[in-house]
Amino acid sequence: MENVSDALKMAFAIFVFIIALSIVFFLLSEIKSTADSIMFDSDKTNYFAWETGSLENGRIVGIDTVISTLKNYTKQSTYVIIEDSSGSTEYNFSTTKEEIENFINSNIKKTDQYLENIREITTGGKYKVAEDGTRVTIQPGTTRTYVIYTKI
Repeated sequence: MENVSDALKMAFAIFVFIIALSIVFFLLSEIKSTADSIMFDSDKTNYFAWETGSLENGRIVGIDTVISTLKNYTKQSTYVIIEDSSGSTEYNFSTTKEEIENFINSNIKKTDQYLENIREITTGGKYKVAEDGTRVTIQPGTTRTYVIYTKI
């Protein structure tokens, strides 16, 4: 009889332990779901209105962006190419300030729009390309950044 009563006590203890363990896991899952909803609500980007569009031809910019790029291209180490009906003009580090000022003065009041494309070209260096397209640098080269404006 004593063995049966001890066995019932142990079965009851195991039953209470399983119930307590179930309550702990239930509370942990509730805490996690509450934390996830708080984190989602506190992130501002979840409420942004995202626009989808195609940038295949470049983004459309005004003359103000072109002028800003021409004013800062030496600080940003970029090459600027402007293509319009009269041809293509490249502004690089050998371009004088007078040429830039002439372009700005002749276009400052216009409302032209341009397509902006940015291309980065690597010159020199040694690289190995993996099967998945990943490029591993063996010997670094230099890069040139071209900002190309095409008049619409």
